[in-house]
Amino acid sequence: MHGEITEKSDLVELCRNTLALSPNTIPPDQEIDPGYGQPKWYQFEHEAWAFGEQARQAFSHNRSWKRDPQLQLTVLEVATRRHLRRGRQSWVMALGFTAARQQAPALVEYLADPDVDGHVLDTLLKMRVGDFAAQVWPLTRHEQTWVRKLARRYLSRYAAA
Repeated sequence: MHGEITEKSDLVELCRNTLALSPNTIPPDQEIDPGYGQPKWYQFEHEAWAFGEQARQAFSHNRSWKRDPQLQLTVLEVATRRHLRRGRQSWVMALGFTAARQQAPALVEYLADPDVDGHVLDTLLKMRVGDFAAQVWPLTRHEQTWVRKLARRYLSRYAAA
């Protein structure tokens, strides 16, 4: 599915198509890409990520959809499908708005998932939920600078003094 999504049913179909890309088991890391110092991506991860970006844009262009809890749950199902590995990053980001804050508890466990940890943290900040300082704290020692900075921002905003 390519192009702008204008109907909720198209977004639901996009979710189904993305879940269909998911392997039956969580695939292992591939060899390290020397240019990035990170494991190479599987083809399905690239495809899932691109579909998730379409979902994120659909919420951006159809703001009333953000208040649809069933649509949020459908996107959350993709965002939490571990077998999609890093392809979930854009799906997690698609839920980065305050109307989806009731989905935050389902995302918090993925703060410990190196495939999406920083994206979950960014989404929690965009949701404006501050109940998870204890779960965010370990990310202040993350290997990636951008994740450490987000963790510090979250804690400065929400941690009890």
